[in-house]
Amino acid sequence: MTLKLGSLTTIVASSSSMAKEILQKHDQSLSSRIVVDAVKISGHHESSIIWLPPTAQWRALRKLTNTHVFTTQKLDLNQSLRHRNLEELVSYTRQSANAGSVIDIGQAVFTTVLNLISNSFFSIDLADDFGSDSVCAFKDAVRGVMLEAGKPNLSVYFPMIRFMDLQRARHGMSKHFGVLDEIFEKIIQQKLLTIQSGEKKTGDFLDMILDPSHDDEVQLQQDLDMEEEFGFTLAKATRLQAIPTIRQ
Repeated sequence: MTLKLGSLTTIVASSSSMAKEILQKHDQSLSSRIVVDAVKISGHHESSIIWLPPTAQWRALRKLTNTHVFTTQKLDLNQSLRHRNLEELVSYTRQSANAGSVIDIGQAVFTTVLNLISNSFFSIDLADDFGSDSVCAFKDAVRGVMLEAGKPNLSVYFPMIRFMDLQRARHGMSKHFGVLDEIFEKIIQQKLLTIQSGEKKTGDFLDMILDPSHDDEVQLQQDLDMEEEFGFTLAKATRLQAIPTIRQ
């Protein structure tokens, strides 16, 4: 059974036999997701593992994350970081309790998780302190992206009115992406300066992407080519992005 909402077609598996047929024989064709109009504003969907369909580009990025982020060895190496961040959370909670201060649990947990992730990828604490302005700005931007991407938008169903941006979804998403792009741009530029100055590397995920010479003796260049191993090239554009390339 199919449902037609504007230009958007939805397939409904109305029986167990049809669901089995779809999941076992046509899962590759139906496994991608709809990229909502608001997400397309900055072009991130063209090189994001979140929005890409299961193509060679997506598999190249998935291989990269599986090799350098989610392996048991990498997770074990980051165990001390997780302990440190949890100890900071416990210490903050204890200090607030002793002072009789109200604790924003959501903010405190978000700060801890944010620092856990940023240390794994960049070897820095994105959040300087619980409740700091940097945490609030990042949290607001992430929440804004989720809200704009999740709320119903007429432009998804009727693409011909997309240019009017009737619900201001593209405008809002552009604002939130701008905040996140600025944060990550500063981190990347600082890491590039660190690499070029010859300082000791921390061995994090960003180090591996920006300086692949420790693997294949390739020197840092304007275009950072890792196609040999992972199938993508980092091109120095307005924003530094990982752009997967399809091999013929």
